[in-house]
Amino acid sequence: MVRVIRPALLMLMLVAGAAACNSSMTSPSKTGATINGSVSASSSSESLTESQPASGPSDESATADSAPALTLVVTIEGSKLQATVDADGNFTLTGVPAGNVKLRFRGTGVDSIVIVPSVEGGQTITIVVSIKSGSDEGELEADDRSGTAGGLRQLEGRVDAVPPVTAPGTFVVNGKTVVTNASTVFTDHGSSATFSNVAVGVRVHVAGTPSGDTLVASTVMIQNTNAALPVVVNGIVQGFTGTTSSFSFTVDGTLVKGDTTTSFNGNSAFADLANGKRVEVKAVQGNGFVTATSIHVK
Repeated sequence: MVRVIRPALLMLMLVAGAAACNSSMTSPSKTGATINGSVSASSSSESLTESQPASGPSDESATADSAPALTLVVTIEGSKLQATVDADGNFTLTGVPAGNVKLRFRGTGVDSIVIVPSVEGGQTITIVVSIKSGSDEGELEADDRSGTAGGLRQLEGRVDAVPPVTAPGTFVVNGKTVVTNASTVFTDHGSSATFSNVAVGVRVHVAGTPSGDTLVASTVMIQNTNAALPVVVNGIVQGFTGTTSSFSFTVDGTLVKGDTTTSFNGNSAFADLANGKRVEVKAVQGNGFVTATSIHVK
């Protein structure tokens, strides 16, 4: 049987199809921001990898059959956007609305809030979040943004390295090299500052222009001069070398050093350290590395 489509009906179908196409182009996933996150647990990270499901709103972009059973789930308060945190502590949220975004992390022994401020549509934001079991407030450790209005890149976090570990006029924030020059404006809580005010552990906000693997800073704002805060590193051991008196390895690009003062907990010992092992390291920041105070080998 041949079906005849009348011209009026055909026109309605074409209009409807165009509207549907236009709707998909303006969906939040196309116009919203993307947040790529890394979660650092300041207590045992086992809460990130156990197989009990966490409560929370369902993710419209995933099915029950495909979603991994993890204990930690991050949601955006006031929306249905949700992502699971994988075994390495990573997650991605797409279609994130503009404004001050409240992330809620829930799982076994965890229910914490972290605020990501002033999100703009179209931005790609990479963050490092620190949460603690039993605490309702997490901390935004690092914030790296591209796609910002004006083409500037924004970087916020604690300084990892300064000269002589780095080249003169440069420093490192969360693994990203920042280059300064005679045009860079330094401020410290609204007062004029200089490169000499940038020190390991100090928290800064940098705005500048990407240049290859570096960021050429137009402004450097010093936000917090408390450089003695502890560091927590979670991940897989690489490049392990040394003995109990002096050893080192890297975890996700962070150089970790230890010695006889480093303690081991969670029924682990120095003999358990090896490439490919998962560890949680509690440390203090050094110039270009962290010094481990305690290590838990999984």
